[in-house]
Amino acid sequence: MQSSVLSTGGGQALINPADTVILLMDHQTGLFQTVKDIGVMELRANTIALAKLGTLLKLPVITTSSVPDGPNGPPMPELKEAAPHAHYVPRHGEVNAWDNEAFVKAVRDTGKKTLIMAGVWTSVCVMLSMNRRMQCRQQKLERVRHNLNGNG
Repeated sequence: MQSSVLSTGGGQALINPADTVILLMDHQTGLFQTVKDIGVMELRANTIALAKLGTLLKLPVITTSSVPDGPNGPPMPELKEAAPHAHYVPRHGEVNAWDNEAFVKAVRDTGKKTLIMAGVWTSVCVMLSMNRRMQCRQQKLERVRHNLNGNG
């Protein structure tokens, strides 16, 4: 069922909150110093806004960080306040969050199909995970097709 964007019930929302999860990846204090295309204060504010959006819309929020005790530093402490319901998944060195079984399980356990993904570096934190997720979905589709064709 599509969400309505108008109080009258008309219009369709681009995102259905009932099928959406927010993934905040690698918002770690040590990584902020490496970002040069946006100011650190603005980056933090944008991240907090996404976390608060999840809280306001009652969306599941999953946060993750790679080696929080290492050089990348701990996750942003403000995330706990902005999204107290968020589920945190620490990683043990995997650069790609989708290579961490606990993270993938946490995402799958939500049952949501629409992923809002944000990370400190889009080209690494977001793209690697998004690409890996798409590869996994493609492999699953190929297995289903294989079985439907009587090959399973």
